[in-house]
Amino acid sequence: MSKDRNLNKSRLKKWLVGTVFLFVSLSIAHSQSLSMDEFKDSELRSNVVSMQYTYGQYYILPSLVANTRLSYDERRFYNDLWFSFSSSLSDKISYHFAVEVSDLPHDVIGTIFSRSDYPLSTGRFQQSEISYDSKKLYVKVGRGNHFNELKRPEVFAKPVNVDGISWTYISDNWEFKHTIASLRAERSSSINYRRLLNYHHFKYKFGRIDVGISEYFILTGTTIGIDLKRLNPFIPYSRNSHDALEDRYEGFSGDADNAIIKAFSQWESNQWTLILNVYVDELQIDSWDRSFLSDAMLLNMTGIYHPSRGIMGYQSMIEASVSLSNPNFGEHPGPFTTPTNGMYPLFETSTGLKELLFLKIAVNPSIKYLLEFSFHSEKWVLISKIPRDERNIKTALNSLPNISDSLVKLSLTYKFLSRSTVNVEGWYETPNSDLGMRLTALYVF
Repeated sequence: MSKDRNLNKSRLKKWLVGTVFLFVSLSIAHSQSLSMDEFKDSELRSNVVSMQYTYGQYYILPSLVANTRLSYDERRFYNDLWFSFSSSLSDKISYHFAVEVSDLPHDVIGTIFSRSDYPLSTGRFQQSEISYDSKKLYVKVGRGNHFNELKRPEVFAKPVNVDGISWTYISDNWEFKHTIASLRAERSSSINYRRLLNYHHFKYKFGRIDVGISEYFILTGTTIGIDLKRLNPFIPYSRNSHDALEDRYEGFSGDADNAIIKAFSQWESNQWTLILNVYVDELQIDSWDRSFLSDAMLLNMTGIYHPSRGIMGYQSMIEASVSLSNPNFGEHPGPFTTPTNGMYPLFETSTGLKELLFLKIAVNPSIKYLLEFSFHSEKWVLISKIPRDERNIKTALNSLPNISDSLVKLSLTYKFLSRSTVNVEGWYETPNSDLGMRLTALYVF
């Protein structure tokens, strides 16, 4: 125990030294202010090649780690290297590429292979896509993030990028989007199960408010061909799936498809952005079902505020988010029909999550510096202890004790040479009283 305390004290000392050094540097910063988005993205918009190197500890929500195969050493310092390339092929067509090389466990970055005898033992091509953007039509083809609809709080690790095609059509105040993507395959009893996700949404704008309805449809199987009836973007997936016989596989009590409905809205003003997402995976309607089966729903609310006078006179941003869900949200007894990719949830939740609160305060005192403070707290259950077929049974869920954890993080980013940034962040996690730190350097060529 004393050895662990000494180790934590040593880490805390190193973190404090680095933080003090950056605060001392803060006194010589320029007085010109820069918006949050410009601070992080201005150089990336005008340059085509960038390299990012990260060294330090790693953190994923404990609820996600405990309920999946994701695992890493919280005390180990990892190396992670990203190389990105973007190019405008014409005024409407662009190409984006990114590769990650790391000594993190390969499951963490979304692949299945590593070489422990290599200094950087694993890697993955994280992005390779071509996009077409006109005033009314936006098309993306290749590997990338095809589900980036509304801002996602950073506390939720992003799902691994997917290979697919998505297209969005915009006309006046309305928008329609459709995506077909191949999720990471999974294996059970030496059998590979392919996973296909279809997504579509309709959105309408009323002045400052956007409202929309969308649907996710996950289809799995040992082989997946082209089924136009199930892929038709203009028919509700959840209703249309009733026109076909259920596909079932040995070892799984549920069928091989899962439909999730989502309602969303966003309101914006000069200072405020308010986002609301409601997901319905399972809703028990009949009284005899409601007596012993749990609903599977997720509510996420996010607010972003830019104070007109800032904090202490500096340009600032305050972000708060809350997620409330049934712990069995996303669980489905079919063959790998959960809304995940590479074990990371597609939505603002975590496996077994009941509630999560997140707060972030960012202060931009000058053109060169960005200071961020964040806090989150989550309550969850170890749902992986329950057999998959029983994860929607109320008595089984109620028998699981609640587990809570929280984390406080401080981050400082320094921008220099007009094309480079250095970020240092440190965090303190409870109830394990663990300290963590990470250093990231980004250079844009």
